[in-house]
Amino acid sequence: MDVRPYSPGEVAILEAFAAQAATAIETAQAQLALAERSREITLALERQKATAEIMTVVGASSANPQQVFDAIAARTGELFGADSAGILLRDGVEGEYVAGYSRNHSVYLGKIPRLSPEGPAGRTILDAKPLIFTVTIGDFETSFPPLAETSREIERVFGPEAMVARVFLPLICQGEAVGLLRISRAGASGTDIGFDNSAIELMQTFADQAVIAIENARLYQEQQDAVQQLTASADVLKIVADYSANLDAVLNAVIQHAKHLTEADRAIIFHVEGNNVVPVASVGSGTPDLEHVLDRDRLVDRAILDSRTVHFFGTRDDFTRQFPASPLGTDVDGTSRLAVPIHGPGGTIGSLVFIRDRIEAFDARVIALVETFADQAAIAIQNARLFGEIEDKTRQLEVASRHKSNFLATMSHELRTPLNAIIGYSELLEEECADVGHVSYLPDLARILSSAKHLLALINDILDLSKVEAGRMTLYVETIDIPRLLGDVQSIVAPLIEKNGNTLEVVRPAGVGQMTADVTKVRQALFNLLSNAAKFTTDGNITLTVQATPEACSFAVRDSGIGMTQAQLGRLFEAFTQAESSNSHKYGGTGLGLAISRKFCRLMGGDITVTSEHGKGSTFTILLPRTVVTAD
Repeated sequence: MDVRPYSPGEVAILEAFAAQAATAIETAQAQLALAERSREITLALERQKATAEIMTVVGASSANPQQVFDAIAARTGELFGADSAGILLRDGVEGEYVAGYSRNHSVYLGKIPRLSPEGPAGRTILDAKPLIFTVTIGDFETSFPPLAETSREIERVFGPEAMVARVFLPLICQGEAVGLLRISRAGASGTDIGFDNSAIELMQTFADQAVIAIENARLYQEQQDAVQQLTASADVLKIVADYSANLDAVLNAVIQHAKHLTEADRAIIFHVEGNNVVPVASVGSGTPDLEHVLDRDRLVDRAILDSRTVHFFGTRDDFTRQFPASPLGTDVDGTSRLAVPIHGPGGTIGSLVFIRDRIEAFDARVIALVETFADQAAIAIQNARLFGEIEDKTRQLEVASRHKSNFLATMSHELRTPLNAIIGYSELLEEECADVGHVSYLPDLARILSSAKHLLALINDILDLSKVEAGRMTLYVETIDIPRLLGDVQSIVAPLIEKNGNTLEVVRPAGVGQMTADVTKVRQALFNLLSNAAKFTTDGNITLTVQATPEACSFAVRDSGIGMTQAQLGRLFEAFTQAESSNSHKYGGTGLGLAISRKFCRLMGGDITVTSEHGKGSTFTILLPRTVVTAD
């Protein structure tokens, strides 16, 4: 066989073909790389979009995590080409799939009766760790015997060499697994059904969003519970405040409010009276509540005796076994009951009882509310008791005060007569001693006379005050010439004005005219105000200003004396009280003058008001009707 070497032309052609082939290969590789890069970018964009969608749902559904669960299950399943995806939440030893996605069959949403380490879901929850695997169908069934039926279904679809890929990511909330996110895929032997690390990382992000949704819902519910509890407490406190003196009204309002909020069929308040337990308020229908002796075999009494909340929910037989003395209707197969003690100052004073004629436990939120109601019921009972005691004491004081006033008003003559006799005999003795020259007795007689007159003035004030309080003060209405009245008062008070170096100015309009009133009481009120002004003013000015209209007359006494604070003004018109207790030592007086003056003015249909500034003086104003009308 002849071997002929390639000619230069042929070599050039082959080299050109080789270069074109290399270029084609490089182009194909570049296109493949570009396609792969494009696929990665598209996948990344899809994942970012899915993440954004889920985060948007999380932000908009703080009160409803179900929307978040549904979105996570659906987007996870679609994004990763899963056969199914789901979210399971833990409830004690059970689990429940609350959201799911399935590509080829219906979604399973239901309970797992028991979370066992033999199953992948139970193992993930109990260990609180991710569980990720890709295995043959045989290894899958061997590893998780409870899923034998699932294994046979996968084998029927993909054959005996089928592969199974599963991702279980725990939902960790406050250090505890409260649920999980599950993603499942299956395929024939040799099929790449596993999930890469980037996919698992994104799945973990979705699981974290589910945790955020759970936490948001918990915080939202706690906030709502707190608001509800505060609102309920405020409502009950308002009831207590509105009906403080009416215990029955308070307890009935409290128990009705509590029954509504707890969704109970019946609610009762029991009160301990000695060794007996008495129902004092109830709402709803059911077995009658009777007074009974404390008995530990009754649910209500156990709460009282142990001073703690007692909560039962279960069958009729269980209830009868635990509380054999508690009444239970014949038509009740099961019941839920809550008894909360009412604590008083000396211990437990009663109990609130709530009944549901069904087996439905009271949750922690409701129990907290009921305990708040029990505290408010205790306040209501104590308030009513205190109000009752106060009313009783007030009645006793009113009776005693009335007896005192009646006694003093009746004894008016008997008290004044001896003092008038002492004053009269003292004056006679003064005159006789002066006539016969026994001048050494005169100072003592003057002191006796002065003390007797002072005592008579004091008794007169007390008797006048008692007559007013007893309703036995009589008005003697007559026509009063106002200028003459002012002149009389001015002459009477002149010595007191001059004693402390003060000046008195009377300001009245021309033609002020007359008024109809009790002249003695008007004169006494004016004298008391002017004498007080003179007493508490030194080297100052006192002004009496009179104004009159067809309907009223006013008499304003203004001084430049020591004045008063707002606190002193608050107790100014109380009997036997001065604005400042130390003033009684410095200035003297009984504190009756202003009290009597105001009572006189009010008896005539008027009043006395006062304005004052500490250190700068005071103004007292008498306002009386131009014509005082007496009661028939």
